[in-house]
Amino acid sequence: MQSCKNCNIKLRTHHENCPLCHGVLTGEFDENDRVFPLVPPKKQTAEKQFMQWVSFGALAIIIVCGLINYMLFDGIWWSAFVTGALLCTWLVLAVATAKRRNLLKSVTWQLVILIVLAILWDVFTGWYGWSIDFVLPLAILSALCAVIVIAGIKKMTSCEYMTYVQMVCMAGIAPFVLLVTHTVNVSLPSAICVGACVLTFAAMIIFRRNAFFAEIKKKFHV
Repeated sequence: MQSCKNCNIKLRTHHENCPLCHGVLTGEFDENDRVFPLVPPKKQTAEKQFMQWVSFGALAIIIVCGLINYMLFDGIWWSAFVTGALLCTWLVLAVATAKRRNLLKSVTWQLVILIVLAILWDVFTGWYGWSIDFVLPLAILSALCAVIVIAGIKKMTSCEYMTYVQMVCMAGIAPFVLLVTHTVNVSLPSAICVGACVLTFAAMIIFRRNAFFAEIKKKFHV
């Protein structure tokens, strides 16, 4: 491989002079020299290996529980509940791993997944209403607190966290509708959730007015 000391480059060419500075090249031309650098194989990340082991472990437990349930069947397919619980856990871990670089986005995704999974569990287990009485408002409250705490710890600017605060507060509309339509059996969690969302919304307008409306204009292109 020929090289130019002035430009600090290596060339695979028959020419005697550098194409950049026209200086004399040193070294000898070799047909076996690589045109492109050798790229080492990409190593698996720890997160990917973790999810691989989680997937394998969950699948193994599902198969074992299914076989035990089949051989010792007593009229109840309890292995279906084990399968559902493991799939929900796997989904939560997969999203948390995929969104690990943006904690606020991860919290928002986890909120949506948790609410959807809770409602599905409630529906398929006979609908007792616990998903909308407790999980929905408490999940929104937890997500709201998590977003505020993360933004404070990481010392984020208003523009970095404002969108996520707005989205979580908008989710508080659901408990409000369920509350005013008397759909929920236990009203206290929903009332606290709605109050916290309204108070946070008002605080953003009062103390972060410019950033609040700037995010709205950016999202809705107004």
